[in-house]
Amino acid sequence: MQNVNFVKMGVELAEHLKNDVDINNFCQDAFGKGISILVGDPTDSLLPTEEDAPYIFLWGFKKKEGTTIKDPAEYECNFGCGVSEKDDSETDSGIVVAGGFERVSELMNLVQHSLFGFRDSCKPPDVVEADVMGALESTNTHWAGNITATWKVPQTLGMGEITDF
Repeated sequence: MQNVNFVKMGVELAEHLKNDVDINNFCQDAFGKGISILVGDPTDSLLPTEEDAPYIFLWGFKKKEGTTIKDPAEYECNFGCGVSEKDDSETDSGIVVAGGFERVSELMNLVQHSLFGFRDSCKPPDVVEADVMGALESTNTHWAGNITATWKVPQTLGMGEITDF
């Protein structure tokens, strides 16, 4: 039976996202700096702030493994995405789009696209749920969204061991 280590899972996913060319190009073009990536639990010492933006925060790890569950095993991770943006944009027809909403949505789309290419597209998530939470502070410049990705993996029989994700 599998026994996936959350830290290894988080670091592997974080490395994949950190090395994504599209995410890096977007962050450099839109914000003039690279992406910050954090892995863990949203405690006061690790909770990303506007100064960390743009960021991806991997948190809320869950798994379902064991001999009595029906195949497959399930693994879940949240990807909190955050940006700092104050400038709104306007479409050709005059519709105003909040800048933070636009930028965090773009980042979230790139993260989702990158996850679909995880391990050379051999291990994309089975389910992706996403929502934009909006501006987190009264300045209306720190915007965040969250992606929840779930992987379903066939269970292996045998002695329990700690396995890679």
